[in-house]
Amino acid sequence: MKFRYFPIKLYIYLFGAAGMGYTTCQAMQEPTTKTLIFLFIFSLMMLSGHFFMRPMIKKAKEEISELSKSKLEKKEDK
Repeated sequence: MKFRYFPIKLYIYLFGAAGMGYTTCQAMQEPTTKTLIFLFIFSLMMLSGHFFMRPMIKKAKEEISELSKSKLEKKEDK
């Protein structure tokens, strides 16, 4: 498989998820306006990262299906 690098979209998604978890814990202990604003920002980051990654996931699924087809053809040739 050709996994070249982690794209920036994935980093945005992961940073949003980590920030959302952290600010959720903070908001449960001491809910302030600042933590709720950060929670909203991190949730937007997660959503944007998710929608940016959808085409990348679709492309990866297509590559995997092509690889599995080529492996099946090689087995049939033997």
